Amino acid sequence: SAISTYLSSQVCFIMKVTVALALVTLGSASAFAPAPFGSRQSTTALSAEQSRSDFLTQSTAAFATLAAFPSVSNAAKYGSFGAGSPEVLDPKTAIIDEDILKTESVQKCISGIRSYLSAVKSMSATVAADSQADIGPSIRKELDFVQVR
Repeated sequence: SAISTYLSSQVCFIMKVTVALALVTLGSASAFAPAPFGSRQSTTALSAEQSRSDFLTQSTAAFATLAAFPSVSNAAKYGSFGAGSPEVLDPKTAIIDEDILKTESVQKCISGIRSYLSAVKSMSATVAADSQADIGPSIRKELDFVQVR
C-alpha cells in the first residue's frame, strides 16, 4: 500500500514533468514560426509598451501554470523514512540523572517553572471567570520575558 502510493506519486510527477517539457518545447518552437500575413511588425526589438489586457493575460497564464503543477507532500511514514523527528523525545523513556537533578541550579529552574505554571493557571482562572479581564499587568509582573523563551 505504501509502495503503491509512493510509485503513483512518482508516476504523477514524471507525467507533470513530461507535460511541462512539452509545453516549453512547443512555446519555444512557435517563436520561430512565420508571422501571419498583415500582422503588425514592431521596429523596436525591446519595446516596453504593453496593454493592460496583455499584462493580465500573461499574469493569468503564469498563475495557471503554477497552480497546475502543485508540489507533492511527503508526510507519510515509510519504514524509517519519516518515522518521526529526532528532536521529539518521549518523556517515558527519558533517563533522569538524580545527581544533576539535586543540584541548586536545576532546583532553581524547577521552582521557576512551577511559579510560571501557577501564574498561568491563575490567569487562566481569571479569564475563565471574566472573558474581558485585563491580564496584561499580571503577565508583565509575574512572567519574566527574558527567562521565558
